[in-house]
Amino acid sequence: FTLVKQVEVLPQPIATFVSNASPLNCAPFTLTVYASQAQASGGVEWDFGDPDNSGYSAQGFTVNYTYTKPGLYRVKAVAYNQSGCADSTIQMIRITASPKASFSTADTMICGPGRNISFVNTTSYDGAGAVGYKWYVNNTLASTVKDLNYNFSTPSNVILPYIFEVKLIALSTIGCPDTAIHHIQFNPLPKANFALQQNIGCAPYQAVINNSSTYADSFKWYLDDVLVSTERTPQDIFTASPSKTYRLKLVTANIYGCKPDSIEKTLTTHPKPLASFTVNDSISCNGKLDLQTTNTSNGAISYTWNFGDATLESNATIPSHTYSLPGRYVLRLIAYNGFCRDTSSIQIRISPVPKATFISNKTKGCTKEDITFQNLSENADTYLWDFGDGSY
Repeated sequence: FTLVKQVEVLPQPIATFVSNASPLNCAPFTLTVYASQAQASGGVEWDFGDPDNSGYSAQGFTVNYTYTKPGLYRVKAVAYNQSGCADSTIQMIRITASPKASFSTADTMICGPGRNISFVNTTSYDGAGAVGYKWYVNNTLASTVKDLNYNFSTPSNVILPYIFEVKLIALSTIGCPDTAIHHIQFNPLPKANFALQQNIGCAPYQAVINNSSTYADSFKWYLDDVLVSTERTPQDIFTASPSKTYRLKLVTANIYGCKPDSIEKTLTTHPKPLASFTVNDSISCNGKLDLQTTNTSNGAISYTWNFGDATLESNATIPSHTYSLPGRYVLRLIAYNGFCRDTSSIQIRISPVPKATFISNKTKGCTKEDITFQNLSENADTYLWDFGDGSY
């Protein structure tokens, strides 16, 4: 008796893979593994042998896994075909310790264009051998010692704030690096400055200010140590008392918290002169006027008279003047005390001599006969008729 059975021998998948690992793999290291789909048509299962992540597995032909600690790790790939047959392979991957670069400094926000700053290296390393250091300031090698002491100076052509990048590269003797970066910002100092259009005036005096402060965001104005405004350019700073010197102080600050700056100027007030005068007459009806003035001004040391008729001005205290042509004129007196002026004026009216004349259409007539009169008067504004019979 003979028994015959047919046995099918299925093809064996081939478990093989390559990776990006090299003899030097510095922690943290992301391992990328690649398996051939042609040799494992049913897929690939991975075990990365990390005791800190035990039980973890992944599937796929290309898989990434990150090792955070140094050590020798067993990477296993199990390849399957469509029939469920399996094959496995193992590769050992060594992860080498890397230094953990870090450093500190007392301040990263600096007021002013430059300063000498010290940086303390706080890098840690659990591996074997020594660690070397390279310090870079704005990508320029500045030092290779452990700690850095650097004299910063901002470029003269830049506008603050200006930021420097400070970079520390820590490198183990076997070649594993790490990098730490801090930024140092140099902020502008506020500069207070202003000008007064006039620092001498007569009370009440309004200060006209030109604020030319730079790198300033807040403003405080003090008049004799009393805060009077927080505007950039105030329009309402008044001094009321005459014969007094005031102190006007500006204190500026900026948003960076830098030391405030201040500037102080003085302004002096004097009594205001009073321009006042009278004239012998302001109206003339004969075509001209011989004007006599009486100066009643107070507190002035000089005077300017403008007669309004295109003649030369006079600086006499009590001038006289003749208006020789009819017209309306404004006589103006400007009184000056050496610091400020006051003005007073009146209107002068010169009228020509009126000439009354008329004609009529008849010089004789009968009772109740109408007679027409034509007014030929000159230089007159109003008229009064007397007809000789008691009527007007």
